[in-house]
Amino acid sequence: MTKKDKITEKTRKEFSEIERILIEIDRLRMQIKFIANQDESYFKPVIEKSAFFYGIYRDSLKLLIIQLAKLLVNKFDYKNKSTKPRPEDFNLEQFILNLKHNFKSIAFKNAPTIEQLDSCIVTLDKISESESFNKFKILRNKFYSHTAKNRSDFEVFINLILYGQLLMKFKQF
Repeated sequence: MTKKDKITEKTRKEFSEIERILIEIDRLRMQIKFIANQDESYFKPVIEKSAFFYGIYRDSLKLLIIQLAKLLVNKFDYKNKSTKPRPEDFNLEQFILNLKHNFKSIAFKNAPTIEQLDSCIVTLDKISESESFNKFKILRNKFYSHTAKNRSDFEVFINLILYGQLLMKFKQF
């Protein structure tokens, strides 16, 4: 197997996992949208008064935040606090940077342009710098993935509008 074949195979495996996560995010988005749609006739009699549907809604939001974090958040090495945060294993920005770096070494079926990859990086930067995404990171890091001792110090009220704003930005990507 040539170096180009190895890089191409590694890239395909990473892309496959990222694609799986994106499909899961979209499924969760549709589930949340269905459950939280107060304009539908089923909402008041079925969902509003149901602990079961509220639990599904809450758990779907948690999973959505965890899945988004897999693609967008950098993790921190708590053992060596002097190091910079490193990307999650399937971080989109790192994946795109690797595509750019290895562009000539990858056997693309349909090669993107460098400009398209740069545009994706800009979009991801806008998402990760948004106020709503910062709140998502706090929820993920202090509540859902870990239980922080000082979690009461963080304001984490997030309503559906913020979820919608972040998902719209993410869907543009």
